[in-house]
Amino acid sequence: MGSDITDLRAVIVQLKDEVAQLKANFESNKATSKIDSNLFEDILHEIEDRQRRKRNIVVFGADESTLGSTEERESADAGIVKKMLTCLGSTPDELDNVKLFRLGKFDGGRPRPRPIKVIFPNEATAYSILRKSKELKSSQDFGNIYVSSDKTRRQLDHHRSLRKELSERIEKGETNLKIKYVSGCPIILSEN
Repeated sequence: MGSDITDLRAVIVQLKDEVAQLKANFESNKATSKIDSNLFEDILHEIEDRQRRKRNIVVFGADESTLGSTEERESADAGIVKKMLTCLGSTPDELDNVKLFRLGKFDGGRPRPRPIKVIFPNEATAYSILRKSKELKSSQDFGNIYVSSDKTRRQLDHHRSLRKELSERIEKGETNLKIKYVSGCPIILSEN
């Protein structure tokens, strides 16, 4: 009977060690799971934000009115955007449901005009305008205007890092490099 008690004590000690190890593993997995959960939520939020922004474009370089009232400035912006969209072949029906506003706070002494965010009722209209926007370069009225998709902060940061990498590679002597979008993602490719 004495050896049975000794064996039971050894088993109890072994079980205590295994329970302690399981607790440690559980706590470690809980922390990892929390990180994974946060990462998952961030990814979902990014996807939703990108989806929401697909209906938008951002117009850079459009002269900003210095008129006194906000309503007069908004009306002037609407006139510029509607004229630009008409120049790109938009129909009056497409222009009726367009919402727009300037990004940032108004400062009449600003050297550069604030960008205008334009929200369309659907993705197809925004995509069509983006595809035709290169035609603005040859326009006398809109030659100084640049149109871009509405990007999230992560997209802007990624594009900025790509531009930096591109300039570094060009400085090192690589030629014929360009940032191109492949399946909606910007990458550096050779033009050949």
